[in-house]
This record gives sequence, C-alpha cells and structure tokens, in this order.
Amino acid sequence: MKTSYIFVFLLSMLLPHFASSNFSSQSVWVNVLGGKTHLVINQPTVGTESKGVIYFFHGHGDRADNHGDFFEKFSYQGFTVIGFDLPGHGDSEMGSLDKYSFEDFFAITAAVISQTLKPGQPFYFVGWSFGGLIAYEYAQQLEKTNRPLPKKLVLWTPAFFGRPLPGKIGRADLRLLTQNSLLHVSAPKPQYFMETPLFTLRLLAETMPYRWKNWDLKIPTMVLLSDDSFDYYVDPNKTLDFLKRGQSTPLIGKCDEAWHALDFEPKIIQKQVFSLTQDFLQERSPWTPFSETLCHLM
Repeated sequence: MKTSYIFVFLLSMLLPHFASSNFSSQSVWVNVLGGKTHLVINQPTVGTESKGVIYFFHGHGDRADNHGDFFEKFSYQGFTVIGFDLPGHGDSEMGSLDKYSFEDFFAITAAVISQTLKPGQPFYFVGWSFGGLIAYEYAQQLEKTNRPLPKKLVLWTPAFFGRPLPGKIGRADLRLLTQNSLLHVSAPKPQYFMETPLFTLRLLAETMPYRWKNWDLKIPTMVLLSDDSFDYYVDPNKTLDFLKRGQSTPLIGKCDEAWHALDFEPKIIQKQVFSLTQDFLQERSPWTPFSETLCHLM
C-alpha cells in the first residue's frame, strides 16, 4: 500500500515534466524597418510534425509573452505558435509607437512571416483586441495579392469599435481587462492612449469607416465576442452588427460574463475560448459542451 502511494507521488511529479517537454520555447529578434521586433516562438519538439504555424497578434499596451497559456496549449496540440511585439511594446527595439503607421504594422508582419514560415507550410492568424484589427486588415491586404494566405483567422474581441474612453478614462488597466484576480502578466505599457497621440489619431481614423463598412474577407474566420456589460475597451454590440454585414460573414461566438481579455479570463471561460479556437482551426466537429457553457456559437 505504501509503495503504491510512493509510485503515485513520483508519477505526479514526473507528469508535468513530460507534458512540458512536448514543446520548446525561444526568443528571437527580427530586423525590420531599421529596428528589431521581438518574437516568442513555441514549437513542438524535434521529431513532431507541426500542424502549421499560428501567428499571434497582441493588443495595445500588451506583449506577446503575456499569452503563455495560449502559446503552451496550442504548441502542445502540435502547432508552432509565434507572437511578435509591436513597436513600443514588450522587448521590441523600434522606438515609439507614434512613429509607425498601419502599413508599417503590415510590413513588420510580412517580415516575421517571411523569416519564420517554411514554403508550403499552412499558417493561421489569431488576434486579440487591437491585434485582431491588424490581423483582419492584413489578411484583407493579402487577399488582393498573389502571396500565400492564412488558412483561417480567429479574432478575439477585435477592436473595430473602441469605447469612447477605453479602460479607466482612457487608461489601460489590467483590473478592467479581466475578472481574473490571480493573473500574473505584465501591466499594460503604454498605459495611457494619449502617451502616443499620433497613434491614437491614426487608430481613430482607421476604425471610423467600420461604422458603414461591410465585413469583407473571404478567408474562413471565427470571431469571439465578450459580454457587453463587462467589456470596458470595445463595443461587442456594434462589432456584431458589423460582422453580420457583407456577403460572406464569419462564424460568430459570444462568451457570456466575459471581460475584454478572453484568454486572461478564469479557467471556465479560458478553456472554452481555447476549445472553440482549436476546433475551428482543426476543422473538428462541434466541441464537447462544458458543464457550464458560457462561450457559445451564435
């Protein structure tokens, strides 16, 4: 009896090691636009065939390595996951965000893809908040070229319609991004939108036309929305109206009781966000409902 307890104890100690060995993580820098952008790359271990590359687009005031749960979950499932820090964010060495236009963001994305994607390898875009906006617009641009297209897009609470005073009166506050009080990630930086006034004006000019634009993307896309009562950064209702306009509309999901940062939310929500995302990317049949389903397709 005592021996069996010892065996169970040793097994419990070893299992996390074996699980974590199914992927590797590294930081690299890519030269672009006279500076360096920082990449976080999680990939399956050598000898494991990757199911494709997921390029992750982080939000404003965010950084790629804040999203470790997502990176680990999907690299464990066999994907190579690559996130990159935008100018003025994380460990990028590119100066102030004010110096860069949306075309520059697209150029940075193109440089990252060209230096990390193998010929013929399938790839996907997953973007959160401001990153979701960049992912959508860059995918639109790619559809007008002969360059390879992402196989699918997943957008979490994309910033098509920002609140008039996002966060706490124009200040990004982690306590208003998620209800998860146990979260350990870096605080938003830049914190105030007016720290980068030129960027803020460009963002307003870029998103204003969505008030009358139609959804215009042929690449299969799933968009997950937060609960309007708890999102202090973007307007899910206006976003939903936009998503329903157009000839080919995306698959739409909504997470009840969810705040803006879906993958930062408590496990009951985070797990459902990850399950919906994984099933969509891998073209699996409808996911297995949880005992309490908060995230659902509309």
